[in-house]
Amino acid sequence: MLSASVLASALPSVFAQSPDRWIDAAVHEPRSAAVLCYDAARQRVVMFGGFNTARNDETWEWDGVAWIQRRPNTQPPGRRDHAIAYDAARQRVVMFGGNLTTGNGNDTWEWDGSDWHQASPATVPPGRDGHGLAYDAARHEVVMFGGQGATEYGDTWVFDGVDWTQKSPPVSPSSRELVGMTYDSVRQRVVLFGGTSAGVQLAETWEWDGTTWQQATPAASPPQRHRLGLAFDAVRNRVVLFGGSTGATRYDDTWEWDGAAWAQAAPATHPVARDRVSLAFHPMLARTVLFGGRGPNNTTNQGDTWEWNGADWILRGDSALPSARDGAGAAYDPKEQTLLVFGGRVAGGPLADTWAWTGAEWRELLPVNVPPARAGAAMAFDVARGRAVLFGGTSGSNVALNDTWEWTGNDWQARSSPTSPPARTGGAMVYDAGRGRMVLFGGRGSAGALDDTWEWNGTQWQQVGLGFRPTARVDHGMAFDAVRGRVVVFGGDDGTGVLMADTWEWDGLLWNQAAPATIPPVRAGHAMSFDAVRARAVLFGGRDANFVALGDTWEFDGLDWVQQVSGGPQARAACAAAFDSVRQRVLLFGGSDTAFFSDLWEYVPPASADAVPFGRACAGSLGLPFLGASERPAVGSATFALRLMRVLPGAPVAIALAAQRAPLFLPGGCEFYLPATALWLSSTASAAGELTYGLAIPNNASLRGRHIDFQAVALDPAGGFLGALSITRGLDLLFGQ
Repeated sequence: MLSASVLASALPSVFAQSPDRWIDAAVHEPRSAAVLCYDAARQRVVMFGGFNTARNDETWEWDGVAWIQRRPNTQPPGRRDHAIAYDAARQRVVMFGGNLTTGNGNDTWEWDGSDWHQASPATVPPGRDGHGLAYDAARHEVVMFGGQGATEYGDTWVFDGVDWTQKSPPVSPSSRELVGMTYDSVRQRVVLFGGTSAGVQLAETWEWDGTTWQQATPAASPPQRHRLGLAFDAVRNRVVLFGGSTGATRYDDTWEWDGAAWAQAAPATHPVARDRVSLAFHPMLARTVLFGGRGPNNTTNQGDTWEWNGADWILRGDSALPSARDGAGAAYDPKEQTLLVFGGRVAGGPLADTWAWTGAEWRELLPVNVPPARAGAAMAFDVARGRAVLFGGTSGSNVALNDTWEWTGNDWQARSSPTSPPARTGGAMVYDAGRGRMVLFGGRGSAGALDDTWEWNGTQWQQVGLGFRPTARVDHGMAFDAVRGRVVVFGGDDGTGVLMADTWEWDGLLWNQAAPATIPPVRAGHAMSFDAVRARAVLFGGRDANFVALGDTWEFDGLDWVQQVSGGPQARAACAAAFDSVRQRVLLFGGSDTAFFSDLWEYVPPASADAVPFGRACAGSLGLPFLGASERPAVGSATFALRLMRVLPGAPVAIALAAQRAPLFLPGGCEFYLPATALWLSSTASAAGELTYGLAIPNNASLRGRHIDFQAVALDPAGGFLGALSITRGLDLLFGQ
């Protein structure tokens, strides 16, 4: 039986800290100088990096329907003007170099569909950006040309999955950077177009046959340019070119190369002019995919996704970003599976825009009818009626409002009622799912803070809770506990600057003050939402009595408040929160401290335990050895075990475990993933060629969400590695519930 001390020695950081529960939400923001390629094994277009306000380090995949952010355990530093290509033989996306915050990189990375691994080749090309990279399928090697680093390069390199080798072709293009490069799988040639050489943009077409470069001399050619997009359409057997720039001129033209001539296409629809753009061909869709770029001017990064079908460009989506703001209204629409945001405040005053976050990107909605601009409105979603309800707020002239609006799914509709709550801002509203009512409490009116409770049934407002109730307040937090059927209120400002830390509950008939043993510090302007997965009201941030923004997270289970120790959003007040019932997490948007915020955060549920094989095994006498798990690795499990099968009976066996991966590609097609610092455990296989290792998993909450990798090696004279060893695939354990 492996003890807890074994895990502790392998994962010292696990026991020192708790995993962050707040994570940056997947927002596919506009960017330029990102790179795309198609991963044939997983049938996804992979995108990494790029530039918006900073160099990006995100990995995204396009499945033909939507962009999905991947969250690998290891990720390369952010960069732009790098290059990637898909090694089809090894089923890896290979990335080299680019412009990093530290300068031009010379690092080589590989993406296996689940994680990034930094390669350690013996020979490394000089650091550079603006180079071309393409996989030569006929010769099973990645080809790199040119770029800019210490100088402008005109060198050719190939990478075989183990090492880089510089080639010495008899003929070569001149030194250049910011080229377009792809592989023509029919003619088995790497095709290169354009670029910049000594400050001059080029219109040359070159091809690499594995031995030398040859310049093509077509009768017509696209105008000179750099920072273009280039990809090979393997269905129509054409190289597709889009965009790029010459000086201050950006292009929106589409060209195709058939190996003999360039022909300009004449699509009815096309993306706006741009450079720093990337293309990749998706053979399952038979379309060339384009994302982002910079244009039509030098300051605008695009967030649109297009597909080229050989005749026309088809817009598949356009991601944008809401401006930074505080005081926005927010509600989650489970029918449309979007977070709906309205209005808020910027330095110039309140806003009247409507946005939806789809789980991957923001989309600005353009309804025909729009409520007047406002900040501090109360907003919640009526699940039974399928409508978001908006009430009150402060107008552009700093006047409190008392109008009621409903979002129908595609438009705003003004609603009227025989009676209505007084005008207010800074009130709070939630949907009582048990009673099918919107509940509104408090806020600031014309005479100060309010202590009234109102309910909206979809037709009219009615005042309730006229007896014992919370004291008047504004900028308090409120959430509906769907498990206990209670509206929970915490804290707020009494209207004179005195902040509170009391907890109240509304059951539909009466208000009752709770008496938790632990209480968060006084505050106002905090965000609250009910986490239905964990049956907790979640509170974040706000401001204290000195107007200092707070960044702490608390949970209320109906009996007591518990502070959560986790990283997360920067301290802020006047942010908005809602519970994503589809993806089962609390969402937090915007807010302000010394500046306004536009970021979106997710409060994720505890990780579900899982055991996932990865990589490639190396066969032995009994075929491919297998390392698996007896059950999911739940925290606190006393019965979890590793099971090794199909190794040579009675053979010496070693199992390595570590918290990081460092892939080593061995002769014979074997892959070993764990670093030299891995902890090794030795034993002997049974007469049946099996081995069971009991692994008691400590009941330690800090293990949740953490990974550890295992891989086994067995002595075997028929083994695929040097005729001496058989090696299993890796096994990634995710500790959780």
